[in-house]
Amino acid sequence: MRDLNLITLCQGMVAIKNNAVELLDDAKLLRANGRLARAYATAYMACEENGKISILQGAAVQIILGRPLDWKSIGKRFRSHDSKASQFMAIANAIPILESAIKKRKANVALELVLAKATVGVTEGPKLFQKRNASMYCDFINGVFQRPSDVITGDVVDAMIVVAEANIRVATLLASESAEEIAKRLTESSSPERHDFLMSSMHNFLNKLHPDPIPENEDK
Repeated sequence: MRDLNLITLCQGMVAIKNNAVELLDDAKLLRANGRLARAYATAYMACEENGKISILQGAAVQIILGRPLDWKSIGKRFRSHDSKASQFMAIANAIPILESAIKKRKANVALELVLAKATVGVTEGPKLFQKRNASMYCDFINGVFQRPSDVITGDVVDAMIVVAEANIRVATLLASESAEEIAKRLTESSSPERHDFLMSSMHNFLNKLHPDPIPENEDK
């Protein structure tokens, strides 16, 4: 993945959204038929697929702003389970706050609250990959071989389906149009000032959480 143009990135967003919707539909069919472990795995895959959309959108905005892109880094994030899990859990945690504000017709939402919820999601996301594996493969735990059906419960599946549904709602807002329409909307709504404000806000928030920087010579 390198040197992609704006339209190609937007085409990717549409394809990813459509595939995520299909995966979530499959997960619900599996859940309805009592195939809990596979339902969880498929709902998780719908979430991971959705996690790619914000990665591509971020690259699209950088192109619009005329800023250089590290395509190697973008490619790694696009294929990284941890990166995608961080993306989809950040969305799942933050979107209820925004939806509640819209429902109550609030003019403003506390940015720090949204960032706090999103940051928790970023931390939680990668931890879910172990359960995704447990929903697909047998493992040897505490001296016993366990099948996925021994580990995955209905409550666990339902919780992941809720996460997937939240991500689909966001994906529908971001990528329900044609690639050309998405490119037009992003171009009209993107500005260096807005981008830099959001990046600065996130940077400042993270600095409050971790005020002591890691020394350059210390292993990360």
